[in-house]
Amino acid sequence: MIAGAGLAYEQGKLVVTTSYGFVVELDVSTAKQIWQRNLQAPIRSAPIIIDGKIYVTSMNNTVQEMSFADGTLGWNHAGIQESASFLGAASPTVTDDLV
Repeated sequence: MIAGAGLAYEQGKLVVTTSYGFVVELDVSTAKQIWQRNLQAPIRSAPIIIDGKIYVTSMNNTVQEMSFADGTLGWNHAGIQESASFLGAASPTVTDDLV
């Protein structure tokens, strides 16, 4: 089952998230994988790409920043744990330097 997965496209690259916790970047012209990162928690939303950074939200309500170039992890922020939730969720929103 792949639920809660999402896609984002930027500069000829496709970023894919899965409910298995993977974030994968693919080169659209060659269909080759550029990098893959396992966040160890199901991803609830489609990724967003802003200013060379990718942002995703995991099932444990953590927003994770990572590099668009190579998937290097940046900061993360853990939200409030929920006792019940849906696998899908809205993507993070970025305005200026506020996520």
